[in-house]
Amino acid sequence: MATSEESFDFIIIGGGTAGLVIANRLSELPHLQILIVEAGENRNSDPKIQVPGYVTQLFGDPKYDWSFNTVPQKSLNGRVINHPRGKVLGGSSAINAMSTVYPSQKMFDLWTELGNTGWDRNTMAPYYKKFQTFHQPSAELAKELDIDYMDYALYGKDGPVQTAISSFTMPLTRLLGATLKALGHKATKDPISGEAVGAYSCPSYIDPRTATRSHAGVAYYEPVKSRPNLHLKENALVEKIVFEKPTDGLVIATGVQYTINGIRHISHASREVILCAGAFGSPALLELSGIGDPALLTSLNIPVVIANPNVGENLQDHVMTTLTAEVLNPSDSLDSLRDPTKLAEAIAAYTTHRSGPLSAGFSAMAYLPVPGDAATLASLVSTHLTNAPDPLPGPQRLQAQHLASTLLSPTPDSMLSLSAAAVEIFPIHSPSGTNSISLVPALMHPLSRGTVHVVSPSPSNPPQINPRYLSHPLDLDVFARHLLFCNSLFSSQPLTSMLKEGGKRTPQQGLQTLEEAKAYARERAVTQFHPCGTCAMMPLARGGVVGEKLVVHGTGNLRVCDASVFPIVPKGPVTSSVYAVAERGADLVREDLG
Repeated sequence: MATSEESFDFIIIGGGTAGLVIANRLSELPHLQILIVEAGENRNSDPKIQVPGYVTQLFGDPKYDWSFNTVPQKSLNGRVINHPRGKVLGGSSAINAMSTVYPSQKMFDLWTELGNTGWDRNTMAPYYKKFQTFHQPSAELAKELDIDYMDYALYGKDGPVQTAISSFTMPLTRLLGATLKALGHKATKDPISGEAVGAYSCPSYIDPRTATRSHAGVAYYEPVKSRPNLHLKENALVEKIVFEKPTDGLVIATGVQYTINGIRHISHASREVILCAGAFGSPALLELSGIGDPALLTSLNIPVVIANPNVGENLQDHVMTTLTAEVLNPSDSLDSLRDPTKLAEAIAAYTTHRSGPLSAGFSAMAYLPVPGDAATLASLVSTHLTNAPDPLPGPQRLQAQHLASTLLSPTPDSMLSLSAAAVEIFPIHSPSGTNSISLVPALMHPLSRGTVHVVSPSPSNPPQINPRYLSHPLDLDVFARHLLFCNSLFSSQPLTSMLKEGGKRTPQQGLQTLEEAKAYARERAVTQFHPCGTCAMMPLARGGVVGEKLVVHGTGNLRVCDASVFPIVPKGPVTSSVYAVAERGADLVREDLG
């Protein structure tokens, strides 16, 4: 029995990156009553979230992080991979690494080919401008970073989220770009154009006026939280979506059942329920509510409302790892902040001048094509795709064809970033007691597909997450080739001149062969924190869960809007695409209001 029942026009499940965008845009209409149901708390004024340099302190802390774990990954030597996910107002935009990265043109081509009219690049480009205000760098900074490729007309000028290129960079961070440019990998187009390859300086979700993180909580919620038609329930654990089935056959969502401090509540929705719980939470809540594979639901004694075995399938994610090297000058590494004196200086610089290492995000990045000559790449595609002994299922076959064309053209399949430190969130990768830098390669177009499914009818039990990282042989082969290339950068000028001769490395002897690189990937690859695709926007017959208007197949008024609807994962960090898709989703809802 619920202790209280309230009615609203729209109920949004999840006050994260997408949910707050939609809540903001719908509450612009004063006649609509909007409820946000959020499992975490409003921590918008928390210094750990505000200060960019404190990002790693958020991971694993239950005040901020769901801290999901995968099942043991067969292709990663049986390792369990931890998945930080934001459990706070603002969602993962409040705990991520703040890198502002944009998708490729080809991704939108594929989304359209998969059956999604209205999601092409031309339609979506305005939404990538709408969510942000980009702060143009000074002429001095632009010259220092050699960012003549930037096209400022492509960036937003009056959106809620603040983005900028950090004015603070470590010397070795700048050298990554110089080294890649010397090897012929200079960016010639702005990455926001969707066609960029090469080294570039990545903007961050940081407000340069205050040197604080700009996330959905402060950008989309704080300015409008006093609207009388916008309501927020914090610490609310959703148990299920409540349905009724009318005579025309479409299932209608009538409300949401949730608990706060163990007390059950039901809130009613007269118009729509919009699910924005993320790539893990959204499919789990659909299954808890009776939408999913009937065999699974029946085994858990969950009444079947809509049979759709596509729910929780198609999980995609980027994998990354690190290669580290000890620097010649300790002050060139952020590992020097382990010294209490150096840390105190950094805190003082931030507190007094909003400058220094605590004010910045990651900035040195590159998109790189697959290393190798055309004949080698064609052979890879033939072996692992065209003539594969185990053909891919239908929905993945089209994705595979896209990947094949990507591999055989000079387009990016890997993202490379440089951290001016040994990456501390994965201690196994870091030579202890050294002052190091880390190259962080990541695979952008994986063919491996996984699943996420509930294991009980209780929302308190986390879902079973099985990304099946590097399970497709082409993923492992391509990723290993990128690792070999990245390993060679430590021997390339000008980067090598700044490294300590004979210093500690990970791996200590470097990587010499493709098989060594594959073994290293299996031993040390982890998630890059970009899960997508588990409620894919595709026709039902192609593996879809929602249609092109984000409405769940078989329902009349339940939508999903978050990274789970991406039919294929974008390259790089996905936050910009979540913002853009949510802005587009809000427009779709408003269009249907008439």
